[in-house]
Amino acid sequence: MAPVPSNERIFDHDVRVLICDECGAPLPAPLDGGAVACQFCGATFDLAARAEVPLRGYRSVGLDEAKRLETLRKQDVDPIFAPPGLDAFVFGGSLVPGKIAEAEQTFRVVLRQAAAIGSVETENSLLFFARIIVDYHLAQRDYQRLRATLEAALEVARSPRARQILYAFLARSAARVGAVQAAEAWLAPCDARAQNLEMDTSYRVARAYVSTAKGDHQTALDVLGPELGAVPIQDTTECFASVLRANALEHIHGVDVAIAEVQRGCERGSFLIAAACVYNNPTLNLCPQSLALARRHVSLSKKSLVFEPALWISIYLAVVAALLFSSVRNSQLFTGMQFLALLVSFWALPLVTLIVRLNVTEFRRRRAAKSRAFARENAR
Repeated sequence: MAPVPSNERIFDHDVRVLICDECGAPLPAPLDGGAVACQFCGATFDLAARAEVPLRGYRSVGLDEAKRLETLRKQDVDPIFAPPGLDAFVFGGSLVPGKIAEAEQTFRVVLRQAAAIGSVETENSLLFFARIIVDYHLAQRDYQRLRATLEAALEVARSPRARQILYAFLARSAARVGAVQAAEAWLAPCDARAQNLEMDTSYRVARAYVSTAKGDHQTALDVLGPELGAVPIQDTTECFASVLRANALEHIHGVDVAIAEVQRGCERGSFLIAAACVYNNPTLNLCPQSLALARRHVSLSKKSLVFEPALWISIYLAVVAALLFSSVRNSQLFTGMQFLALLVSFWALPLVTLIVRLNVTEFRRRRAAKSRAFARENAR
């Protein structure tokens, strides 16, 4: 009975950690398969060898890159985070507190279904549970259960899309704890020229993440593009990609260029998400200067809005003074209608401005809420 690998080796590619189908504990297993007993509940399993499915065979060899990127841009729509019937497990993009046991039990059921059926609906449920459970264990710093969750899902995933997403998760998880060689091994089977946006985004962000962990900022910038919009990235991941891009720009081109990228990226989400990306990936030391400076710049801009009421009052008083001067000069007094028009004008322009601003603010709030719901696993 092999022990569960230590945290130093938990993401190594040459070890295998699955999930016990009975109790849900991490289940170390040999790469070649065979009889395995759970060290927690004693249940025994006869496992097949690890099936390495290289995704290189799915690469778009010979496809023009411009056409491939155009194809990816057409797929840039908001994905459905929770499959039908599973909304009760999440709130605000995270696992509902107290539901981890139920989620893991349901996940084991989905694992069995994916191994037997392998339908699109089953794989969507598989990825959904893998994401929210991984997010939970990452917050708990329980890397053994995190690794077991990802590899158990990878074992039964059949489509190139699902496998690439899980390979990318494993690569980023390994890089997060400093195991960059293991991260490269998990990333190696991935398709770098996929025609599916979710696959392509998973690879780009994982490649940039691993390169950042290695200090190779130029590769991170090359794969993410020099600026926002240079390459298609899923909306749910765009803010995190911008933080990785801004970090590379800060190291290569300086703080000023990075600040501009942070501001552009946060237009798609919020500084809250960007700050979460930095906070939850402390080993990368992302945007050491540019994030704080960009946030300060926006704060100063917001403070300048305080002067808007004074501006409206000044304009109104200037108009009234001009009309008064004209009336006195022509020996005419205000009529009732003129006075009413002045009163309406005093409120009309600020009111229209306020309505427009409230609509813009509400649009940004909803977009940021949607980004937080879909991007929480990327922020960690």
